[in-house]
Amino acid sequence: MRLSVLTYLLACCCAFGALARDFNIHCNSNLVAYWGQNSHGATNPGENQLPLDEYCDKEIGDVLVLSFLSEFNADGLHPPTLNLANSCLTTYDNSTLLHCPNIARAIDKCQKRGKAVILSLGGASGAYGFTDDIQAERYADVIWDMFLGGYSHNRPFDSTVLDGIDLDIEGGSSVGYVRFVQRLRERFIESPGRRFYVTAAPQCPYPDFYSGPILDNAYLDM
Repeated sequence: MRLSVLTYLLACCCAFGALARDFNIHCNSNLVAYWGQNSHGATNPGENQLPLDEYCDKEIGDVLVLSFLSEFNADGLHPPTLNLANSCLTTYDNSTLLHCPNIARAIDKCQKRGKAVILSLGGASGAYGFTDDIQAERYADVIWDMFLGGYSHNRPFDSTVLDGIDLDIEGGSSVGYVRFVQRLRERFIESPGRRFYVTAAPQCPYPDFYSGPILDNAYLDM
């Protein structure tokens, strides 16, 4: 029996259970899971978070969010600070920048299983933000080169290319983020054969003090 397009989309969006499925942004049943802060281990000593790819194997989520890039700005003086709890503690020589080949392999495995893996900027703690649009634009280029489709001599996940960026902005100010998103989208066209996502996790009060301007003035996928 031939399914109609509508029926096929509904079937796609409702495919839960043991059946593995690729992430589909058009579905309303996607599950997003933040990973990296070892929240389970913090309350259960000796029971640390599992490696990222094990959650993909267990079909825990459709989008896995690496959490967090907790310190950033574009002053050019310091590399971005990744905090992935106990999952990666190694750095490049003479640098504070994390180098995580084990996580890179896990990301590759998750992506091959059809999962989207994105990096969250911000979080509840950390120091981050921009002083103006010029700084935000410059930092979008840094993110593109270090985590997405660009090139940097030192990339935390080596040649692995993430599927996008999440903004979980809970401090600082709202300055620059609209231009940050706009600049990322300008860089996305450099990889026409690949889809990149920009997402946001606004806080409950509406309009969100930090994310409100982004929601009003920049295009977000989720």
